[in-house]
This record gives sequence, structure tokens and C-alpha cells, in this order.
Amino acid sequence: MPLLKRADGDSLTQRVVDGTYIFAPSRLDGIQYSPQWYPDAYDTRRKQNTLHTSITAGSNLVYFFQGSAVYYFADRDVPHGPTRIYLDNDTDGVEVLSNASTLLYQQLLWRATNLGPGDHQLVISHAGLNKQYIGLDYLLVESDHGFTPQLAGPAASIVPTEAIIVDDNDPRLEYSAGWDPVLPSQTLVTYFNNTMHRTNTPGASVTLRLNGTAVWYFTDLQPEHGKFNITVDDKWSFVLYGNTGQQMQQRMIWNVTDLPYGENKVVLTHYDEAGTWTTLDPFKYLPSGPSPPSPRNIVAVAQIVGIAVGGAALLVLLAILAFIVRGRQLFERKEIVL
Repeated sequence: MPLLKRADGDSLTQRVVDGTYIFAPSRLDGIQYSPQWYPDAYDTRRKQNTLHTSITAGSNLVYFFQGSAVYYFADRDVPHGPTRIYLDNDTDGVEVLSNASTLLYQQLLWRATNLGPGDHQLVISHAGLNKQYIGLDYLLVESDHGFTPQLAGPAASIVPTEAIIVDDNDPRLEYSAGWDPVLPSQTLVTYFNNTMHRTNTPGASVTLRLNGTAVWYFTDLQPEHGKFNITVDDKWSFVLYGNTGQQMQQRMIWNVTDLPYGENKVVLTHYDEAGTWTTLDPFKYLPSGPSPPSPRNIVAVAQIVGIAVGGAALLVLLAILAFIVRGRQLFERKEIVL
């Protein structure tokens, strides 16, 4: 990546994320669209000749990244409706208008600067009426510390890229009574693959059996979440609290590595009062490799309430990264285009 220099001498890079840079198994850091979005007609006046569009109220997209600033570019035109943009833990959002008396291309519609270090979550939602247009031409992200999120989204760097995704509707998952699928992604909520399961029933559980040596648990963070219990191979048990005071999506909140070879079992259980929620978006797991395992490592981002561990284990706690506001910085600009 080309390096730029700010006035303070630190390196800074710009990255163009085109609307066609869509999530795929080979592109884990791509944009995740709800199903109502579609590619618009080819037009050379747009970045990479493309635009993604939706005419469905409530439809949305999400992009996870690290960086110090992000810019949103799209068309302006007569039939356009409003969008609402939610950044990080902002549940109110900011309304952005893109209507104009004539068609204009590659217009800067919104920006956020002075973002702190750590993972960021950008949601762009259709806030108008059905049949009104909103679009995405491209995003521009600036960073002095890389672009890949650490704990958020399918590209979270804490997970090896060869890990296998087991989404919440995968037939390999064994749900007890009391679980339900939630409504599809809309407005400010963005579930991986447009699905998530949840329960508010004490004792309701879901079981994952896997031939692998590591597991990562991803879900949303909401104020109404309660405690949950995770057991591994009926030997190790962890009670965690899913309410961090934030409202975020697709977060890695628990992980275990260096499991023994052969089939392992992970059970997630609602462990609080009725009415509080436990949710599951995807699990990820690392298939067994050729090398013998090391002592177990446990990583939890949600608050650990209690833990019972059999055998030798190393406990590592990761706090949710704080968003620290930094001063505005000057720099020379170059671009990386995706």
C-alpha cells in the first residue's frame, strides 16, 4: 500500500471501496448488502462505471473497517429519497439527502472524520418511501493504522482466514425449544447473511459439534441482552454478560482455541431471567490441522461473570476497544482502489 505523510509525520493511506466490493468467501471484508440492493446500469461517469441502488424502505448495507475517516459518495437526482447513516454506537443516525434538480455523479453526500482507533461499523439505510432511490457509488476510508477490523464482521483479524463460517440457520446447529429467527436486516440492524436467532427463554440452548481446534462466537451487542453460558466438551463452562451498553452488530464476543483433536462440542445457553435476550449470528471454527495442540486459550470480549475450568487453561480478557477522538490532521492524498 502506498504510504502518505500527515503534517505530524505519521503515515496515512486512503482506500477506495467501490460499491461492487461485495462480501464473498474470498472477500471477507466486503460490503454486506441486504437483499433489496441491485447494480444499476453501466455508466462511465461513475467510479468503476457502477452504482448500487435500492428502492425499498428500510433496506440497508453495512461496512466494517478501521480508520480515522470515512466518506460516502453517490449520485444525486430528482427521484432520490433520504438515507439515514448510523456510525458505530449511534442509534439515532443522521439523515442524508441526495435529491437534486438534475442527475449529478460521484457526489460527496456524507463524511465522518476524527474517528478513533479500533473497529468501526457504518450502516447506510433507506429512510424514504418505497420506489424512492438511494445509492452507493463508493466509500473512501482514510487510516494510519490499517483497514481490517479486529473483532467486527466476517473479516475480523482475530480469526484466521481459513476458519469456516457456521451461520445461525446452518443445519449443523442443534436448537432447543425457545429459539426464533429475528426479522431480516433492516434500518440500523445488520445481521450476517441477513439472519440471526435469539431467545428470551431461560435454559434455551444451541449446540455446535465440530471437528476443529478453535471456535469463535459472533453476535450483536444490545442493552437488553442478559447473561449466557457457554460450555465446551462438558468440561469448561463460562458465564458471560452480553450487555455492554452498546448496540453493535456482528461482534466476536467469545473464543476458545487449542481444543483437542476429534469432535468437540460447544453449547450456548440462555442463563438469565425471562425477557432478557441471548442471540446467535454466526459461529466460526478452525478445522483440525496436522500439529498437536497447545494449552487452551480462552478469549472473551463480553464481560465474564463466572468461569469453571478443568485442566490447565490460560484466560485472556479483551475489552471492547474505546473510541478515542483525535484532532483533525493534515495529509497528502493518494488512493487504493478496490
